[in-house]
Amino acid sequence: MIYNSDDPGKEHLIERIESRHGSHILEAAEAIGIGSRDYELVEV
Repeated sequence: MIYNSDDPGKEHLIERIESRHGSHILEAAEAIGIGSRDYELVEV
């Protein structure tokens, strides 16, 4: 969702996520049963 965002400041957030290996942490957490990377956007 962040990578596809139109927000002009997204580069800063992406850099922080990638520098801390955020995507690998999420993959590992899902592999051991701590949640899921699947989500559904619900408009409120």
